[in-house]
Amino acid sequence: MRPMTCALSPQERIDILLEEYRSLNALLLFRLSALDRRLPASAGFTAAVVAATLSLPQDSQIAVLVLTPFAVLWMARTTVQHAIAKEDHLRRIEQIELVVNDLAETDLLAFQSEHPNRAKIAAGRSGSATVLTTSVGSVLMLVLCVILFGTQTTPVPYRLYLVYLALVGLDVVLGPIRLSRYNYHRRLKLITSRVLTPRSHS
Repeated sequence: MRPMTCALSPQERIDILLEEYRSLNALLLFRLSALDRRLPASAGFTAAVVAATLSLPQDSQIAVLVLTPFAVLWMARTTVQHAIAKEDHLRRIEQIELVVNDLAETDLLAFQSEHPNRAKIAAGRSGSATVLTTSVGSVLMLVLCVILFGTQTTPVPYRLYLVYLALVGLDVVLGPIRLSRYNYHRRLKLITSRVLTPRSHS
C-alpha cells in the first residue's frame, strides 16, 4: 500500500478531479471527431479503389485488390478502438462526476452520471452506430473486391483469395460484437463513490 505523505482536503481533491475531467472531455471530443470522419473516409476509399481498379494496368489492379483488404481491416479495427476509447472516457467522466458530488455533498455534475442511457450501449448510440455502419461498409467493400478479382487473370489462386477475404471479413464482423461486450471496469481508490455507498439526504 502506498504511504500517505499528506492528506488532501476535499477542495484539493475536487480541483484535481476537475482537471482530469476537463482533459477527458477534450479527449472525448477528439474521439467523437475521429468517429465522425470514419464514414466519409470509408466512402472515399471505396470510390478510390473502384477508380483505381478500372483505370490502372492489370498488374497494378491485382496489387490494389490484394492490399485493399488490409486497408479495410485497418479501418474497421481502428474504428472499434476509437469507440472503445470513447466508452472508457464516458465511464471515467461518470465516475468523476459521482466522486465530485460526494466530496461537495451536493449534485454539482450530472450530465453523464444522470444520463438516461448511460452504460446501456457501449460507446453510446453514435459510437456503436458508427462501428456497425463501418463494418457493413467494410464487408461490402470485401464483396466488391471478390467481384473485381474474379474478372482478373492473376497468378494468385481465386480460392486462396477467397480464404484471405473470409478471414478479414470475419475479423470485421466481430468488431461490433467485441464492442457490444466491452465493459469498462475501474475501482475507485481515492474515495468510495455513491454508486457503492449512496449519500444520505437528510
